[in-house]
Amino acid sequence: MASIDDRLNEIRNVRNDIWRCRRRLKSELSDFERKVLEDRLLERQSAFERLLATTFPFTLTLSSKIRDLARVIGAQNGVGS
Repeated sequence: MASIDDRLNEIRNVRNDIWRCRRRLKSELSDFERKVLEDRLLERQSAFERLLATTFPFTLTLSSKIRDLARVIGAQNGVGS
């Protein structure tokens, strides 16, 4: 089993990747690049939620907030409309 320090490092790495994706989405991208990045962001957010749930099992999950965020991002970028 991974130590708490290993888990926290993994959480930080995934969080930083989420931040990078969000910053890149604010830049000019082709439709294909934007789609790939949005998919990556959603995958990393799910990974982040799973890591939090397994590392801190007694905290509330963020699944509904992540779904809402994904809808907002998609709506801002014309996805799913």
